[in-house]
Amino acid sequence: MERVESRAAKGKGGAKGGGGGQGASTLTAATLKGMLRGEIPRAAAVTASLDETSRFSIYDKRPLVVVSPESEEEVLGVLRLARRERAALCPRGSGSKIWVGNELQRLDIVLRTEGLDGIVEYDHENLSVTAAAGVALSSLQRSLSERNQFLPLDPFYKERATLGGVVAANSSGPLRFKYGSVRDLVLGMRVALPSGEVIKCGGKVLKNVAGYDMTKLFIGSYGTLGVVTEVTFKLYPVPEAESTVLAVFSGLKGAARFVESILESYLEPSSIDLLNPAILEAVSKRAGLKSPQGYGVAVRLDGLSEAVGREITEIKGVLGAMEKDNGGVEVHFERLETAGDGSGFWDAVSCIPTLHGGVIGFRAGFPLSLVPGVFANFERLAADLGLTLSLYSNAGTGALWGFLGGGGEGVNYQAMADSVGRFRAESERLGGYLVLEDAPAVVKRAIDPWGAGNMGGGKIMGEIKSAFDPLGVMSPGRGFHATHSQ
Repeated sequence: MERVESRAAKGKGGAKGGGGGQGASTLTAATLKGMLRGEIPRAAAVTASLDETSRFSIYDKRPLVVVSPESEEEVLGVLRLARRERAALCPRGSGSKIWVGNELQRLDIVLRTEGLDGIVEYDHENLSVTAAAGVALSSLQRSLSERNQFLPLDPFYKERATLGGVVAANSSGPLRFKYGSVRDLVLGMRVALPSGEVIKCGGKVLKNVAGYDMTKLFIGSYGTLGVVTEVTFKLYPVPEAESTVLAVFSGLKGAARFVESILESYLEPSSIDLLNPAILEAVSKRAGLKSPQGYGVAVRLDGLSEAVGREITEIKGVLGAMEKDNGGVEVHFERLETAGDGSGFWDAVSCIPTLHGGVIGFRAGFPLSLVPGVFANFERLAADLGLTLSLYSNAGTGALWGFLGGGGEGVNYQAMADSVGRFRAESERLGGYLVLEDAPAVVKRAIDPWGAGNMGGGKIMGEIKSAFDPLGVMSPGRGFHATHSQ
């Protein structure tokens, strides 16, 4: 970790607004706006209008002001002011993950990062790119494609997610199976701290850390430690060919056997996803596919054209043997090409959080071999509770997302919170975890979003938070440490 000058400094040579809670500031919107105008003179950079601040409310917390810096130096100015005035600040990219975590205890400033735009350095020969945190992932991918390269990250909301948001939320996707997670693909970053300092972590090469790997500390920190301003990523060449095999099974048992067969084979897919009937129907409809009802397994393959073709033939053989050996296994097979239905399918997968129609969304993780069994257990539990359930899993990594609906007219939020507790208990019994990501505030008040099963490092995390943000101005209350630091 290296403390550095901001880039601008180098160039110069040197609901209820504000929310309540412990340590809340006594600032008014007009006063705070005036102070911020001193840091960022641009008229459009700071707004305190009711319409605009309401648009950036987080649950029932409406910020006093919304500020849109366009440089690292402006970010630092806002952070220094927030620290000086003890104003609670929450960084925000596109907002796709803004609901994850505990409710904020208070909120005075929303700092939008989308104005931090542009590619800082693109070293295509060494397969790395450094870009500002506000750059949209989809925009970066288009720029990289001109050199036949790409960043193998495909999180939910990949069309609008910003690079800083993807890093802050540690938001990977199906391609993690082959290419790794955000933590594997980030080489370095610059972070503006609440103290008004900038630190540089990592670098441009794969082995770039002496001492503690601070880069990984900020990945998944959800805006509680600082504001990511720049990120350097490791890149890959665009594969010569890519195809997706979508197999739909009449029952979960057949889908589970197929996933197991792929994982135990010599095949090297880039992703393996398992979808229960509710999610498969929603994804297929969004993608314009006419897939039958059932459990879907999507296997994405990439590489040389000849190798991809050979792997598809092998997969057909596996499916054929399954149908022959077990007459109860009914299989529907589709080959989706990247240039057509394949890309539409994965675009729809990226939109899953908007397609399910549920009230609550959770993320869970399990050992690979348990994922199909978790599907069965969760579906049985949902039926017992009278709830609807949509399930989706990156079956090759053990990551799983579930979306619960009320199953009828009206929603009993306490009952929903109790249901999440039941699902979490089942997850922990199986050696996994469950994090409540998206839910009404009343549900998050009734059950800890992070879960007691993750309590091991709570005290240490709280100490780290205090070291970086001793006055508690960065997204106060949002992080895991807020409920598990005692």
